[in-house]
Amino acid sequence: MNIRRCLRIAERIQLPFEQQMGIVIDPQRMVTDSSYAMDVLIVCEANPGSALASLAQQYQLAASESEAGFDRQNTRSAADSALGDAASTGFDASRPQENSAFEQERQAARAARKSPGWMKPGRWLGHDT
Repeated sequence: MNIRRCLRIAERIQLPFEQQMGIVIDPQRMVTDSSYAMDVLIVCEANPGSALASLAQQYQLAASESEAGFDRQNTRSAADSALGDAASTGFDASRPQENSAFEQERQAARAARKSPGWMKPGRWLGHDT
């Protein structure tokens, strides 16, 4: 069962079902309880030619497909989604350059924090003595 797809279809069934039948259905329960889903789908199929009938067929198709097969077809491979690759993430331009003024200032601030007197209250007030 392709749970995500079934849930999306069940959510699409919810409003027309309520409008036509006057009964509120629970899409989450349709995914978890197969007998409840069958009851809802039987009522949907009892209206041939309606949107409910086509949604019921789509739900049954999604319920019959495997989750693994769906994921294999629609997701990128692990090599394509490497987070460390700047070209794939698009954040390479926002990374600081090695010799930029910002990077030099950052390194100076790190060095100042490592020096022994950086926590003196005088430094908090801007007195670098």
